[in-house]
Amino acid sequence: MIAVHTKKGAIGVYVTGLGNVTPLYTDMVKSRVDGELMEVHYKEGDIVKKGDPLLDIDPRPYQVALEQAEGQLARDQAILANARVDQARYETLLKQNAIPEQQLATQKAMVDQYIGTVKTDQGVINSAKLNIVYCHITAEISGRIGDRKSTRLNS
Repeated sequence: MIAVHTKKGAIGVYVTGLGNVTPLYTDMVKSRVDGELMEVHYKEGDIVKKGDPLLDIDPRPYQVALEQAEGQLARDQAILANARVDQARYETLLKQNAIPEQQLATQKAMVDQYIGTVKTDQGVINSAKLNIVYCHITAEISGRIGDRKSTRLNS
């Protein structure tokens, strides 16, 4: 017997025949936001790793919505601050019997209403930020990019 060192390489054994190739994992990419497709970061057949950028959708409309929501939040926070000042003033006046108790109760309800408005504004901001994140589509799994059926992103 003769000893031979092994080496890495292709083995020249080929089997011909009919059959199917079935991938272990597949993923269909669909955008969560509508918008103009700005950039495609791959070609069909490319190998990608999980997290690699695939597509960019124009984020500008969502950035504008974020700015509007931030402006609304600032406005509503100012209104809330003013309502709290009025509430403190009414509490002092009530102790002096200068106003009816109903006026203070109404002001407390106003403060609670503005607290809710500020929370709603924060939710709108969080939603706008999430939409901006959704404008950048990345690979969910590592593998080879298959057939790109369509680059139309509007539903």
